[in-house]
Amino acid sequence: MRIQIASVSCFVAALLSMAPPAAAADTASAKETATLRQAVRVEGPRITLGDLFENAGLHAGDDVAAAPAPGESLVLDSAWLASNAHAHGLSWIAPSQFTTLKVDRAAIEITTPEIEAALATAIGLTTQERRLVLDSRIRLYAPIGADKPQIEISHLEYDKDTNRVKAEAKIAGNDPGLRPITVYGRVQSMIELPVLARTVMPGELIKAQDITMSWMRTELTPAGAIASTQDLIGKTPRRPLRAGQPFRPLDVETPIVVHRNDFVLIVLERPGLYLTAQGKALEDGGVGNLIKVMNVQSNRSIDAVVESDGQVSVRLTGPQQASF
Repeated sequence: MRIQIASVSCFVAALLSMAPPAAAADTASAKETATLRQAVRVEGPRITLGDLFENAGLHAGDDVAAAPAPGESLVLDSAWLASNAHAHGLSWIAPSQFTTLKVDRAAIEITTPEIEAALATAIGLTTQERRLVLDSRIRLYAPIGADKPQIEISHLEYDKDTNRVKAEAKIAGNDPGLRPITVYGRVQSMIELPVLARTVMPGELIKAQDITMSWMRTELTPAGAIASTQDLIGKTPRRPLRAGQPFRPLDVETPIVVHRNDFVLIVLERPGLYLTAQGKALEDGGVGNLIKVMNVQSNRSIDAVVESDGQVSVRLTGPQQASF
């Protein structure tokens, strides 16, 4: 019996000696569960193994590559991914030789108007009558997490004869991905004009609340464009007028309130004198228009100013008053 017990003990001991250490078992388990992520978006300038693989274990923080520039992306192929995984102690086999992983770099977008404003400041434009406009839409990208991005302007060239501008624009900072871009533009003369805030159709009266002021390129505005809101209020369009468009005097007219052959009240008023007579309009007219009116009692034709619907006033003096 003792021999049998000893034999069994030796057998168990032999089995135990063959078992791998606990740490090795954990490592093997970690290698088996590492999987490639479906999408990667990083904020900093470097890519880690944990950015690329789930369950990267103790190697998750290992630095494996430079991140793309802010706002840009790069694609890692299967051979590169497998080589770097194995180099950092991570077991991973690509499902296919065509396996890839796209890495995007998060960023703060700096828009074209912001770049234009920085360039305008650099060349000393301080009024809205002159504005710098880039030839094409440009964007810069700043790293996430930084302070408010600052635009650096360098190699500035400004030809005042042609109003052309050339410069390099860059986001300030030490990130190696922050590269300057060359921008081109020109300085334009601007004018502030009244425009409609909504589309107005013929027959509708233009009111003060229908009008807003807008800065426009002088070269693109029609000759003789209306510059005062008072020249629009109370008028009506001759054709449909769209919002945001400048006007010419011929685009609007005074609404007709007295039509030809309408009977009207003719009023002649002077200090100490007030006369009225029945008249007949010989022309169409809006408020403020001078039209021909016939006094039906004297059968005389006189000039009168349209005051409102159905009423006109005359401005006769001296001998003409007597013949009113």
